[in-house]
Amino acid sequence: MATPAIPISGIFFAFLLLAIPVFVMHKTRLPMIRETVWSFLRMSIQLGLAGIFLTVLFEYNNAFLNVLWLCIMITVAAYESVRKQELNIRKLYLRPLLPLSLPPYSVSSILRP
Repeated sequence: MATPAIPISGIFFAFLLLAIPVFVMHKTRLPMIRETVWSFLRMSIQLGLAGIFLTVLFEYNNAFLNVLWLCIMITVAAYESVRKQELNIRKLYLRPLLPLSLPPYSVSSILRP
């Protein structure tokens, strides 16, 4: 089943939607414009890289690459959850790893053919 490609003009208009909240923030003098634009750019880059990697992942259909991708996602999620709370990363980094690791691995063990 082939999925339709999104044209560049569609992506442009989707990105243009960011102008609405930025305009409102500018008019109400909210000091979040830089953070919002930076988050949007970071999200766009991450989604682009994830799309490229997932394309490769589905082409090769390799179990090692699947597990590696899952480990990378769990590691980054654990790091970000501690970093965003401005906590001591060295002390608290390992604590979110277990709760973030259990659901994907338990589901994959159930769904294994």
